[in-house]
Amino acid sequence: MKKIFLAMLFICLPFTAVVAVKMSNLYQTEVSVPSQTYDLREQAVKDGLLQVLIKISGNTEIDKNPVIKAGLKKANYYVQEYSYSSDSRDASQYQLKISYEPSDVNRLLANAKVASWGENRPLTLVWLAVTDKKHITSIIGHEMTGTIFDKMMQESKSYGMPLIFPVMDVSDINSVSAEDIRAMNIAVLQGAAKRYSPDALLIGEIEENDHGSQSQWQLIMKDKQWDWKIANNSTDGVISNVMNQVSQAVSGRYAAKTVMNKAALLWVKVEVGHLTKRRDLIRLVQYLKQITNVQQVELIQIEGDIVKLSVQVQGSLAAFEQNVLGSQHLVLKSEEDANTKLIYEWIK
Repeated sequence: MKKIFLAMLFICLPFTAVVAVKMSNLYQTEVSVPSQTYDLREQAVKDGLLQVLIKISGNTEIDKNPVIKAGLKKANYYVQEYSYSSDSRDASQYQLKISYEPSDVNRLLANAKVASWGENRPLTLVWLAVTDKKHITSIIGHEMTGTIFDKMMQESKSYGMPLIFPVMDVSDINSVSAEDIRAMNIAVLQGAAKRYSPDALLIGEIEENDHGSQSQWQLIMKDKQWDWKIANNSTDGVISNVMNQVSQAVSGRYAAKTVMNKAALLWVKVEVGHLTKRRDLIRLVQYLKQITNVQQVELIQIEGDIVKLSVQVQGSLAAFEQNVLGSQHLVLKSEEDANTKLIYEWIK
């Protein structure tokens, strides 16, 4: 039996925690209808189901899948409950709030062999500089309510993506300029972003003119990077396009196939640092064992405050990584896809 020794003395180092956000209400949506008639409700239920499927999968073309297309024709089957609301008695529009049964929706995705995205989703900080037709450039902050901010938040909600904007207080103003964003000065923007502890950065520049809007974007998440240049006859069109691109990129990285047949088993090497107490090791093993797609957890080696384990998972490395995002104690430091290895730090 291996003797387990953990150092009693250690140095606490500063860190920035990963803030994966658990998105609730992914299986709920609201659809505007002019009245409470059956025909309008039936169409709204179909539209709402499609919205939910897009949120869960990140795939805006999911309705082209023949199995999904058939499922949308009997959308009422997936409804768990619904209710109407309006701002006043004289309102010409009602909000139809619809909740769909998660297990039935997941089964539909599984039958369609469509990749799905879990509830734990990376928090994305947006650095966005907009130059209007008067050649005035502004940085969009979280209190700058208006068309652009509202449009981005609306789009992020439709995709189930948590977005935040900088507060643009004295600290931000002294750290970041519009030119830093336009030049995509990554070092400066990442440094200023530390106070927000995001999982990803979305950096954008929009220039408005009489013919429409031109833009360039960069999404940075861990060691991955995506770049887009997007033009449209309106700024709203640019935002819709880029949010679609971001959703595709992020969901494509974390989504796992929800196939009905048994997924392949995979052994993942997991290394966890800063485990200084025996009870932390016990908590770590217990946590890993309760993850849905984890089949086995084996302790391989302990070196000081570093623990090495082998974890058998059902599905992909990305799916396991996505499930761990919700942990309050595990922060991913690096990954080696080729070696199926993940390196974490244990946070108290």
